[in-house]
Amino acid sequence: MKKFLIITLLLASLAMYSMPLAFNNSSIASHEDFLSGYINPAALGTTNNTSFTFLKSYQEKDFKSPYAFIYKTKGFSYMIEDDNGTYQTIATGNNLGSNKVLRNFYLGSSFGWKSGSLEDFDFSNSILYRPINHLSFAYILSHPNDLKPQHRAAIAIRPFASTSMGDVLELTSDLGWGNYGDFNETRGFIKPIVGVNTNFLGGLSLGANYDIDKDQVGIRFSISNFNAVIGSISNIQEQADDSKKNVGYGYVSINSDIMGMLKGTERKKILDLNIKGDIVDENTKFSIGFVSLKMDENTTMLSLLKKIKQAKNDPEIRGLIFKNNNFGASLAKRQELLTALQDFKSSGKKIVFYYENISNTNYAFAANIGDKIYLNPEGMVNLVGIGGASPYIKELLDKVGIDFYNFRSHPYKTAGNMFSEGQMTTEERQVMERLYGDLYAEMVEMIRQGRGHKLAGQVEDIIDNGPYFIPQDALNSGLVDELVEWHQLNDKLEEEFGSHSITKEIPRRVDKNWSKPGLDKVAIIYASGNIISGKGQAGRMIGSETTAKAIRKARQDPQVKGIILRVDSGGGSALASHIIAEEVRLCSQGENKKPIIALMSGVAASGGYYISTWADEIIAEPTTITGSIGVIGMIPNFAKLSSKLGVNWSEVKFGENATLGSVTREWTNDEKEMFKNFIKDSYDRFVNTVATSRAASYQEINKIAMGQVWTGNQALENGLIDKIGGYETALQSMSEMLDSGNEISLVTYSGHDKAQIEVSVSSLVAPLFTWYNKSFLKSLIDLDKQVKLNTDEVILYKSPYNFNQNNH
Repeated sequence: MKKFLIITLLLASLAMYSMPLAFNNSSIASHEDFLSGYINPAALGTTNNTSFTFLKSYQEKDFKSPYAFIYKTKGFSYMIEDDNGTYQTIATGNNLGSNKVLRNFYLGSSFGWKSGSLEDFDFSNSILYRPINHLSFAYILSHPNDLKPQHRAAIAIRPFASTSMGDVLELTSDLGWGNYGDFNETRGFIKPIVGVNTNFLGGLSLGANYDIDKDQVGIRFSISNFNAVIGSISNIQEQADDSKKNVGYGYVSINSDIMGMLKGTERKKILDLNIKGDIVDENTKFSIGFVSLKMDENTTMLSLLKKIKQAKNDPEIRGLIFKNNNFGASLAKRQELLTALQDFKSSGKKIVFYYENISNTNYAFAANIGDKIYLNPEGMVNLVGIGGASPYIKELLDKVGIDFYNFRSHPYKTAGNMFSEGQMTTEERQVMERLYGDLYAEMVEMIRQGRGHKLAGQVEDIIDNGPYFIPQDALNSGLVDELVEWHQLNDKLEEEFGSHSITKEIPRRVDKNWSKPGLDKVAIIYASGNIISGKGQAGRMIGSETTAKAIRKARQDPQVKGIILRVDSGGGSALASHIIAEEVRLCSQGENKKPIIALMSGVAASGGYYISTWADEIIAEPTTITGSIGVIGMIPNFAKLSSKLGVNWSEVKFGENATLGSVTREWTNDEKEMFKNFIKDSYDRFVNTVATSRAASYQEINKIAMGQVWTGNQALENGLIDKIGGYETALQSMSEMLDSGNEISLVTYSGHDKAQIEVSVSSLVAPLFTWYNKSFLKSLIDLDKQVKLNTDEVILYKSPYNFNQNNH
């Protein structure tokens, strides 16, 4: 910091001797800072940062002209300058497309005028092309509104490879054609301007050029730290009396992005990922007109993966710390996160965990990836394994007088057993033991891989001895590395990282690369929650209308090259599932065909699997809950309850089955048989759909269907999915399908008709919605939707029961 202050003071002292503005000797092929709109408007499309800049000539001792204010953002800039009159300039610039050629080809225009006199105006058009990272071409046409326009072409070369944040050396040459000097009417080629620019020290930039025609030397100097850049631009020109005239400006620019810092002064930081709430694919939202109310403040998986990748590539970030992050997430989401963290550690960086108390699956997560696990001396490790209990209320319903007709395709389709059975059936126990067993094996392996060498015994024995209420027992067992008080944590971080500076944000940096890779726009469509007919609700319900529309929009959009359908659903309406699945099928068999990948999250079972089956590729994590290919129809009957209450029902009907589905009388055997046939036919269509889409026979799919639930590992063995993995695997597969060599740009698509403004519900209002969503009555209704393992998150969702409607 002291070095920065010293250099800043030196810069300020140099700027005191600078005088009026003259920028024409800056190369139009390399310039891309806040003056882009003045020098080459096309360069406005090269960077994303926003800046506010004040320039001041130090020819005057006090605050007098000339000075200027400049606002610059992606593709646009505005400058107001006071120099014996007020002048204003607006400029625009952008690239022409997303493929490699057009993405590196930029067009720009500027328009300037003297305030109060639009007759005194000027404009320019410019071109910038950067085919490779070592070469830049530019052309600008100035003053085309008068009879003698100026032409200028330039080339800039970077002889050495450069990185997005690395050292830079640039050699430039600009050649003009137009008038000689300000007053000479002779037109022709103007002698070139040659220059060199350097940025060898990260945030310290130095440039110089020589205008052969004017015999003028230009010097540029700047230093950046955090969001500020301070610099000077000076031109030294020899006068007729052999004296030297120094013309220039000093400036201060406040940026939205960090431009870099002096090497040697980079701060060693530890990043706290700051995971809020649960890890989800999308937050729950309510749509009211054009306003989208975000109800949750959870952390989305995609944003978390992006943050980890940025931290890996940032030289200031030396490691990650998780502080009391007992976050909620499915085991599958944890595995996807672990893959990203393993990639992070491949760069030589470390990960540390500090907990006051550690929950069950959060411990397995920390043990797998953590270099150090610290526990508070009064804390505990709640490591107990995986288990759970399901309620069965048939006897309670019998006492009340309520029956449930549980029409299921097979005994393995157990979503309605809570209402129709008195205890766990043999088939349900078989599925649960197989499912829990595989999840437990994954949990054991996670701990063994990361920490088995530190444990005082076998992983299974360590788990059986849990929970560890006494922290010393956890330490003696090798579950944690040290017992550490909060006030001792900084010292431990100093030992581990050489620094204890913790940040929750990664500093954004300007990409200094000239040539950008081509982009393939890929739509990401979220399908989270229960599947229903009609419109859905983001993060909670998958509506057939909105989800199908989102897929259709992406399929018909010529700019979209592929689709990733992110599925986290336990099923729902058979009809709604079919409508969505049909849109998925059309992506590979209809008009506007394009590749589509189903990327399964925590759960993709029953209807969640149905909407995935037509995808070109299905990807899941090892512990993703999937399968459950079967059909169920749950219908209540209140005839006995009515009799107990003294309520009598009388029917009048025209048509033998006019009252089919009645909940006020006992069903006849014929009515039950009719509904069983309906369930069977729905099941057969489900299996045939899967068999056709997976290129298998009915018999092959039927063996692994019948309502059976599988983990991702088991689903891969059974041929229900194609690959094990998460977002990175999906992006790699999509890249191979597109075979364009371009980078993939994920863009969220939804089925809303209009663009929406997202608003987060304040902490004052949120509790009201939380009460509604978690009310006692609603909890009873939703109780059948989930099986809670002895962990901190719901890992298995079952189908909802829409009465009088069969469900996958």
